[in-house]
Amino acid sequence: MIKNPIIFTLLAAISSMALLSSCTDKDTTEIENPITTYRIIGRWQLQQVDLGFGGTRNCSEMNIEYQFLSTGKLIVSDDSEEDGRGIFLTRGEHQYALNEKKSQITIDSSTYQYQIKDKELIIDTGSAWDAPVYIFKLINR
Repeated sequence: MIKNPIIFTLLAAISSMALLSSCTDKDTTEIENPITTYRIIGRWQLQQVDLGFGGTRNCSEMNIEYQFLSTGKLIVSDDSEEDGRGIFLTRGEHQYALNEKKSQITIDSSTYQYQIKDKELIIDTGSAWDAPVYIFKLINR
């Protein structure tokens, strides 16, 4: 037991500094936390696109699905006959990564803002007033 309060305080300060210096603050688009990343894993169906001044487009009947895998792979399927382009992303495989701190998702090499509310995924493609916002609903985990 340490009887001198100065030595005790000094040892406590050194221990605290050692613990804090071992932490790093990542500011990357890596998947940072598998527990929070779990929320995006699953199959999502595109419901609508908010086009800002261009109005809202209902896409619920188009059968466009985004499947986020735990490996960082995103598979886009699209039965909509939209010239092979799945409204936002082309059909096929893409890579994604999350930055939970900034609420950003990077798909291939482009970064967007996103949020998940209940069973709804919202991806905002830009800061312009008329940049499309894509709204998906979770259909399967």
